[in-house]
Amino acid sequence: MTDEKINEVLDMYEASLSQSYEPFESDFDCRCPSQWSACCHVLSMIPKMREFLRQGRREKVMRWLGFIQGILWMMGDYNLRELMDHNRPDAGSEAEEK
Repeated sequence: MTDEKINEVLDMYEASLSQSYEPFESDFDCRCPSQWSACCHVLSMIPKMREFLRQGRREKVMRWLGFIQGILWMMGDYNLRELMDHNRPDAGSEAEEK
């Protein structure tokens, strides 16, 4: 994924989540968060991910993206095929194919 593609996916998730949730840092000791607290926490991760991307910390961004996509799958917002498609290059983008 290019940085641009990552930001597009983050934009999509942020727009979807911000309709129902407010960003906040969750309790890091919580073992079983509610749907609400998990989605609020995910929403708070997105601006940090954008900063990590600007800093060139792509490995961390990709780990966090996987975490977010796992939460979105568990919440039923997307199925696995949709989430995989979010990570694919856009049609006609040969720069990302390796």
